[in-house]
Amino acid sequence: FLYWILLVLIELGWVAVAFAMLSSCCKSAPKSGSSTPRESVEDSDVIEEKSKVLGMQPSSTAVVVRDLQKKYGTFHAVRGVNFYASKGDCFGLLGVNGAGKTSTFRMLTAETSVSSGEAFLAGFNVNNEW
Repeated sequence: FLYWILLVLIELGWVAVAFAMLSSCCKSAPKSGSSTPRESVEDSDVIEEKSKVLGMQPSSTAVVVRDLQKKYGTFHAVRGVNFYASKGDCFGLLGVNGAGKTSTFRMLTAETSVSSGEAFLAGFNVNNEW
């Protein structure tokens, strides 16, 4: 009988709600002195690539992305992405879950709007020429 009651609670979503409430109560606030990965110093390769992209003409290569950002309300899904890909390149974005890979490609295909920054495909700005 207990198994049946547990099954009903799971199916109705009550167990998930209970776990969500417990996890939100048990989370501790971040320490004021703690550092997030975003606050860390950028790698020299990242700085070099960023300066190369910022000085590049959009029509000079197939894809140019400059300081691309996407915000959903107060949540930053994509923060300052810079890259380029030449014609014939095999390019992929790597990152952990929630890093903003899908949001970046959605902005490049104009499926969602760009919050700030620029993205060019074949010299066309995806914000207003796509």
